Amino acid sequence: DTAVRTSMSCVGAARCEMSCYDEQRALRTVINANLDDMHRPSLPYKFKFKFSGCPNDCVNAIQRSDMASIGTWRDDIRTNERLAREWYAAHGMEELINNVVTRCPTKSIQLKKMNSEAPKPRVTRVALDDNHSLEIDNSSCVHCMHCLNVMPGALLPGKERGVSILMGGKGVLKIGATMGSVVVPFMKLE
Repeated sequence: DTAVRTSMSCVGAARCEMSCYDEQRALRTVINANLDDMHRPSLPYKFKFKFSGCPNDCVNAIQRSDMASIGTWRDDIRTNERLAREWYAAHGMEELINNVVTRCPTKSIQLKKMNSEAPKPRVTRVALDDNHSLEIDNSSCVHCMHCLNVMPGALLPGKERGVSILMGGKGVLKIGATMGSVVVPFMKLE
């Protein structure tokens, strides 16, 4: 059966602080624009749209849809110093190093001694206590979301938000899932 398949989105902006766009609205807009193709197929093969609000990709859009919209940001990670200090007080240095700093895939995160110098351009700094701060080099961050997930609220997506568009993901049982390819790295979605 050749048709636009039932599309999906994460709960996103309705319930998640990581959301980078209005997934429900984007889903509804795409469905309304392609409604005829659901009932009177005009495509040569099945086609599925999926919408994830952030790079966590809770609906597996990258692997299991023909066209994926993944929420992202292109400015610097935001911080909340109060929550960062609370997290550090509750979890300590060992957890910070073992589960945040060393797990950054691009080594963008460093633990630094507090000083009064301004951070370099594109570096986000947040104080953890009176002696230590965390510095994130946003120019090499790949938005994997690990540090944001481990330190919820203390680290947040930037303010300049939008989507990355990927095409070609497929979930085929015999060979496994194939990842979509990025066709639009960043697009404002207003």
